Amino acid sequence: VKSMLPVANTPLIAFQLHLLERSGFKEAIVTTSQAAYKEMWDYLTQVHKGSIVPEICVVDEELETADVLRAIKDKIKKDFVVISGDLITDVFVHHLADVHRINDATCTVLLRGPKPEVKP
Repeated sequence: VKSMLPVANTPLIAFQLHLLERSGFKEAIVTTSQAAYKEMWDYLTQVHKGSIVPEICVVDEELETADVLRAIKDKIKKDFVVISGDLITDVFVHHLADVHRINDATCTVLLRGPKPEVKP
């Protein structure tokens, strides 16, 4: 599972949860496969000490993002943010959420352009 891969001895999921906490989020749903459930559960219940205690949902590991959202649709009660399992960023997610709400958007996406070429 990508989100449990260590970066500087810390699983990627820790960076994502910290990002959400820093941006003022209070809730999170973490989706994982049945095969990775125990490792994710152990980390989130025994190691993670953040303010967000995520709900863990098991989904079929073959599902793509949109299918995962359909699988957990009954748990989504309001606007939400989807974060990839391998994301590390210093973007303040609440700024993106503010833009979404101000514009009464249906969907808001944050994309990064290609790196500029460095000429020698």
